[in-house]
Amino acid sequence: ITPALLFKKYGNKERIHIDLDKLLDFTDKFIDVVVKEYPFIGNNSSNILKRKISDNFQASYLFYRRCRDICRKVKHKTLLATGLGNKVNRLFCAAWMSSGNDVVGFAHGNSYCNSYHNFTVIKDGMSVVNRYFAASQGQRKLLNEVISRYSYGMKMPNVEYSESNYYRPLFQDLQKA
Repeated sequence: ITPALLFKKYGNKERIHIDLDKLLDFTDKFIDVVVKEYPFIGNNSSNILKRKISDNFQASYLFYRRCRDICRKVKHKTLLATGLGNKVNRLFCAAWMSSGNDVVGFAHGNSYCNSYHNFTVIKDGMSVVNRYFAASQGQRKLLNEVISRYSYGMKMPNVEYSESNYYRPLFQDLQKA
């Protein structure tokens, strides 16, 4: 997939406009509630915050929609993903999943030492994979505890562990599937 494919002219602009309007209306109302709760933020700051969030959501949503449309056309149904902490990677994985495909995530280096935190569930991609392979049995146990404590009702993946602990055979087996 080349970046040029992701930024082609988009067909159904009316549908996108309706979806974006709903999303932006939600964020505006959310910011209004926050400002009401914390009045020291002020109107000027809340307007800047609304504009920045609006710009970010619009760019993210358009990228997600374009990726999802492309993912629906891809013949391979399983995406193997590492680096789930990157926002663009998470958006792409979410688009892949929402197009009816599977995403398998893998732990990467040094993640054991910082795995027990809500950050792992929210910002490290656990919610955008169907299956997740931990680097060790201990990490699997730790991740399952984190998921049970910090998932906040979101659907989470099955955390698995490969006894061989070598990714090459695992990647090769999953590529055949």
